[in-house]
Formats: sequence, C-alpha cells, structure tokens
Amino acid sequence: MYGHHDVQPAGPADLWDTPPFEASVRGDAIHARGASDDKGQMLMHALGLGAHLAAGGRAAPAVNLKILVEGEEESGSPHFQTLIETYAGRLSCDVVVNSDASMWSKDVRTTCTGMRGMLAAEVVFRGPDNDIHSGSFGGAVPNPLTELCRALGRLHDDDGRVAVPGFYDGVADLGDAERELFARLPFDEGEWLATAGSRATHGERGHALTPLSHPAVGAVTRALGRAFEREVLYTREGGS
Repeated sequence: MYGHHDVQPAGPADLWDTPPFEASVRGDAIHARGASDDKGQMLMHALGLGAHLAAGGRAAPAVNLKILVEGEEESGSPHFQTLIETYAGRLSCDVVVNSDASMWSKDVRTTCTGMRGMLAAEVVFRGPDNDIHSGSFGGAVPNPLTELCRALGRLHDDDGRVAVPGFYDGVADLGDAERELFARLPFDEGEWLATAGSRATHGERGHALTPLSHPAVGAVTRALGRAFEREVLYTREGGS
C-alpha cells in the first residue's frame, strides 16, 4: 500500500478558517492540509485495517501487508526510485494499492483502475551565439523558440494521440464493456469545464486502462460494494 504524508504549502494563514495543520471536524468532514491529499486516505486505510483485525479477532491481517508512506511525493519523489531499487526484496508484492486517489463524488463509489504518469525531460535548442537584430536576420536564421514550439506541436497528432514512436506499445485499447461502465458515471461536461476554468475539452480518441477483469480490480470492487452497500463504478484519474 502506497501513500505520502507530505503536502502542498498551506499558503497564507489568514485564508484558512482553522489552522491548516490542526485537524478540524466540521459536519461530516475533516478540514486540514493533507486531509484529501494524502493523509486522509492513509488514515482511512489504517482505520480499515484496524476494523478488519477487530472484526476477525486477529493480531495480524489475513494476508501479508506492506505499507510504504513517503515524504517527497509533492516534490517529485526524487529519492523514491533509489529506495525501491535498494529494498526491492522487502517491497516485492503481488498487488499494489495506491492510496493517493480521489472520490468521483460523495455519493458515487468507484474503483480507480489507472493513474496518469509523468515524464520529465530537459530539451536544449541552440541558435546564434549572440543576440541578433530581427530586422537583419529574422526569418533567415532559425529561432530556437520557434523550433521548440514546432517540436512540441509534433508530440500529438490531429486526433490528440501521442505521436512518439512506440508510446502505445503494449497498451490495451478500451473495450465495449469498459466504455459502457465509464458511460454510467454521472458526468456533467459543463460543470466539469467550469471547475477546470476551460471552455473546451481536449483528448484523444480511444483510451487505455488496467483490464477490469484483473483479479485485484475485482477484489477491490467487491470489497467497496459490501462496505458501502451500493453499486461501485469505475474511473481513472491523473496523478504522479
């Protein structure tokens, strides 16, 4: 089970109704920095484990459980890969549960079957070795900024698909069953755009995801259904 205890900066204290690093219960919600990213999720998993042990009268869970909580996620996890490689034997497992996800809404229970990854790269474009006059050289000498924009524009095709060769190798297409399940999510495009502060949507045709037939996905979905006594839908989201 993975999660992180570090948080984004709290910002100006006078914009908080309660101290950001002191949990404040208001109604049925806990307000504090990290309550939803990611301390709250880790707390729920810890409480769930405690309830599991209490219900069965156990001193240990029914399966081997490894909990990894890091403190550098919000800064890009600069040492996480080294940690994983160093302790690969101790951290090996059959299933990874990511605690750093969010709910679709308060009333809809979902199983998150995929997370968006990130890739960081540094690209250097070199042009003239000194500042030159646009009237004398503009249009005749390549402009590094123009060439950079041209290169970035080629990363996607007109359908929004990533144009990098090999990017989709081994990626499964979205099947009819998965499309039907995602279509059942209560989604209001206008509300979603308003939240994003955007006037238009953007994306590629077709999707990729963890197969819903995966045993781990089924186990999580059944557990959620039993716990909340309601239908569980499927979703995916961004992340790092």
